[in-house]
Amino acid sequence: MVCSNVQNMATINYKLRSKSENTPIYLVLSAGRGKVIFKKIGKEISFKDWNTKNGLPKQNTPHLKNLTKELRALKTYVINNLDNSKETTKEDLSEWLELSINIYFKRVKTTEISNLVTDYIQNVIDTADTKVLSNGKIGLSQNRVKGYKTFKGTIEKYEAFTGKKLKFKNLDANFSDAFRNWLLKENDYSKGYAGKIIDNLKAICKDAKPKGVEMHSYAFDIPIFTEPKAERVIVTLSFEELRLIENFELKNESLINVRKWLLFGCEIGQRGGDLLNITEDNFNVRNGIEYIDLTQQKTGKEISIAVRSEVKAIKESGLPYKISIQKFNNYLKMLCKDIGLNKLTKGSLLDSDTKRKIKGTYPKYKLITSHVCRRSFATNYYLHIPTPILMYCTAHSKEALFLSYIGVKEDKDENAKLMLEYAELMEQKKKSKVSLSEKTNLKVLKVSNQ
Repeated sequence: MVCSNVQNMATINYKLRSKSENTPIYLVLSAGRGKVIFKKIGKEISFKDWNTKNGLPKQNTPHLKNLTKELRALKTYVINNLDNSKETTKEDLSEWLELSINIYFKRVKTTEISNLVTDYIQNVIDTADTKVLSNGKIGLSQNRVKGYKTFKGTIEKYEAFTGKKLKFKNLDANFSDAFRNWLLKENDYSKGYAGKIIDNLKAICKDAKPKGVEMHSYAFDIPIFTEPKAERVIVTLSFEELRLIENFELKNESLINVRKWLLFGCEIGQRGGDLLNITEDNFNVRNGIEYIDLTQQKTGKEISIAVRSEVKAIKESGLPYKISIQKFNNYLKMLCKDIGLNKLTKGSLLDSDTKRKIKGTYPKYKLITSHVCRRSFATNYYLHIPTPILMYCTAHSKEALFLSYIGVKEDKDENAKLMLEYAELMEQKKKSKVSLSEKTNLKVLKVSNQ
C-alpha cells in the first residue's frame, strides 16, 4: 500500500482525452495538494459509448456493462490499498498507482517491478508454502511466517513515522542510521530485538537481490549488532532446582501436568512449541534404542533424541497431556511460586501498558517461561555433553551463537578435559573388544583341541 494520508480525501474518476473511435481510458487519482495523477488503465473505448456525465461507459451492451463493473472494481481496489499515513511525493504516488493498475489486471507480479520492501515481504508470506529452503525442503514454518508478518508490521510502522515507503534502492547509510535510531530511541526496543529486526532486513535483501530487485549497494553493509553480554539476561533452572521441583508434593492436576512438561523439556532441549506437540507417535525404537523423532517448527530440521533414563521415567508414568503455550507459561509461574523459587533474579518483564520488556530484579518465578526448558538443557549439560551434540539438539548453527545463548565463554581447559574423558572411554572400549576377542579365540582353540 502506498504511504500517504490520502485514503480519506482521495477521489478517483475516469476520463477520456480524445473523441476518437478507440480512445484510452484514464484513471484520475486526486490526492489533494495539487496531486492529480492520470494513468492509462490499458483499456480503450469509443467516445460515442462513453457517458461524460458519470465518467463511465454507457450501458447499451453486455460488453459495456462488464467494462463498467471492471472500472468500479478497480476504483475500489485502488482506494482500499491507499495507506492512511503521513505524506508521500507525487512521484512515489504515481509509481505506486501504475504498479497497482498492472497488478490488478494481472499483467505483472508484484515483485517483478516493485522496489518496495513491504511488497517483497508480503510476497514471501504469500509464497511461504512453496519457498525452497537452504536444507532442500519446501515451505516455511508457521512460526517463520508469523515472524515475517511481525517484521512487515514494523517496517510499515517506520514508513508511517517517516511518511515514505521504504524502497530497496534507498537502503543507504543515511537510512541505516535513521532506522537504528528509530528502533532504539523512538520505540525503545531492546538492543537484542532491534538487532534481530536489522538482521531480518538484511535477510530479505539477500533473498531479493538475485531476483532482479534494484538494491542499494550499501544494503549488505548495514551493520548488525546484538545485545552486549553485560546486558544479556539468562534465566535457567539448575539441576538442584529441577530436583526440588521434581520432589515437591503437588495435588493440583494442572500443576502436576506442567511439572512433567517442564522436566521433560529440560531433558530434551526443545523450544516450547516443539515440546508441547510431542506425543507417543514421536517415540520410535531402532536397533534396540528408543528415540524421540521430531521436526523443529522454526528451522524445519529433523532431529532424533535418544531417550535417556530421566525421559523414560516420565514416559512410563504417562506423558503429560497437551496444553497451549500460553497456559504452559502461566502454570509454570504458579508452579515455581508454590515451590518457593523467590530468589531475586535479574530479568525482564513485559509492561502491560507500554508493551515493552522492563529490565529489573524480580522474584525468579515471575521470569520463568517455556524458554527456560531449552536454555536450562543447554546450560546444565554444557561441558558434560560434547558441544556439537548439544548444538544438534538446540539447532544452533555456530558454536559462538550457542555459547552466547548460554552466556559463557569457551573454556578450553574444560573442553580438553572432556576430550580426555571421551578418549579414555574409547580406550576402555578398545580394550574390552580386544579382551572379548582373546576370550573368543581361546574358546575356539579349546574346542579345536578337543
